[in-house]
Amino acid sequence: MSKDAPPHIQRRALAANLLKPAQHEKTSPQPGSKNYPVVPGKDDLVGFVTSGNFNLGEGKGTGVANLFVRKVLGEDVEKYVEKERFLCIVREAGQGLGRLAKWEVV
Repeated sequence: MSKDAPPHIQRRALAANLLKPAQHEKTSPQPGSKNYPVVPGKDDLVGFVTSGNFNLGEGKGTGVANLFVRKVLGEDVEKYVEKERFLCIVREAGQGLGRLAKWEVV
């Protein structure tokens, strides 16, 4: 890539380079394949989703869940509630596929 290339061409080349699989990987692991990360077991269960769907207003999937917050945060729940968002893995009951999700107290 030439340093004299216009900015939009440089951005396009950068984006293509970032999306290209690494040299040692042919493709990213697909859900269900043997290289896909293992989903935690039932001992790691911290709650359940009561309803979920694609939210047109948010432009992404959203859901309502019940969580045992003290199992996740310990006894200092109050100091996290107002200012933090957390990550968790959501999966269907009996399934081995999990999806990464963000949760927050509402």
